[in-house]
Amino acid sequence: MPDSDSNKQGLVAATAAFVIWGFFPVYFHALHQVPALQVISHRIAWACLFVLGWMFFRGELGQVRAALVSRGVVLRHVRRVGERCGGEDGEDDPRAFAKCVDVFRSSHHQRHQ
Repeated sequence: MPDSDSNKQGLVAATAAFVIWGFFPVYFHALHQVPALQVISHRIAWACLFVLGWMFFRGELGQVRAALVSRGVVLRHVRRVGERCGGEDGEDDPRAFAKCVDVFRSSHHQRHQ
């Protein structure tokens, strides 16, 4: 059975998550004039910085470096992105991310005309 400190931490974390989730509509309403791609780009960039900072303090950046210098790991991820964004037959397509962005832009542009 979890101790009471663990229960209190869980309650605080859950409450904070629900409060943040509740304020999301206010946040997004304030951003209604900002293009969706720009909002997503900022969220990705800031999330990456936050996670890298967190990993730095935990001493785990060596694992990230090891994964990035491993050609097999990088190619496997590029292939997965390519498969999801229209890459043909699982080929390694370094332009796959650009294809995803173009698809997103065109679909977003069509919805808001």
